Amino acid sequence: MPLFDRVIKVTVGPPGQAGFAVQDFHISFDVVKTDTSSANTCSVEIWNLAQDSRDRIKETDHAVILEAGYVEDTGLHQLYVGQVTTATHLFRPPDWITKIDSGDGAQPLRETRVSLSYRSGTSVGVVLKQAMSSFGLPQKGLPADIPSGIYAQGLSYSGPARDIMDKICDRLGLEWSIQSGQIQVLKKRGSTTDTAVLLTPESGLLRPPEPQSHKGQHLAGAAGKGGYRISCLLQPIIEPGRLISVESRTASGFFRVDKITHRGDNTEGDFISELEVSRL
Repeated sequence: MPLFDRVIKVTVGPPGQAGFAVQDFHISFDVVKTDTSSANTCSVEIWNLAQDSRDRIKETDHAVILEAGYVEDTGLHQLYVGQVTTATHLFRPPDWITKIDSGDGAQPLRETRVSLSYRSGTSVGVVLKQAMSSFGLPQKGLPADIPSGIYAQGLSYSGPARDIMDKICDRLGLEWSIQSGQIQVLKKRGSTTDTAVLLTPESGLLRPPEPQSHKGQHLAGAAGKGGYRISCLLQPIIEPGRLISVESRTASGFFRVDKITHRGDNTEGDFISELEVSRL
């Protein structure tokens, strides 16, 4: 797979509208995605936008879409979707640098509240589905075999939707997160149904996977008892919960992505993905 000629595009604007797109400028980004219910984050820097362009990038909660990839491969691929949390314009002579920080699902996670009241015997799954729908986000579906359960004494709850989602998922042995503007619910340590991404030295694996514990600490000679840290050339399609297939000297087989950090710059420096993965 040829991985040459970096390309990055950033689009910012009111949700549901076309937005203001930037591509033919010096752009860098840092994206962190996890399998937890905390918002994924993205920081983008753009060099030397004109004054009228800078004026168009200053509203919090505007949508931001980051696309990146390689001209000689599939071109631009959506890497991140979120809402602007801060936008600043700094003059570092001789350059103007626009910095945009954002969170994936930041506004719904911060603002969505629910008031639920159910009689005794209500299925936990029914409550889960209503809590999910309260965010107003697309849903990637639920595992087919969600454990059964009822609220024998009924349920009354009023508060942040994310808190009741955490409690329900913990009770059912599930985990949930927001990935690219969609609610993703998986079994704990489960994986999505997307095709596993193959990582080999020929397809962009930069060095042999490094063993680490479940808390991300390096484990010299641990033979991957906890998991691995993997570095590869930028892979925009990989998200938490997806499977990867690794072929290398130190680790081979299928792994689940727990966390991924994408870093890129279209003129210099890194253009990589760093993964924390665990065995199935």
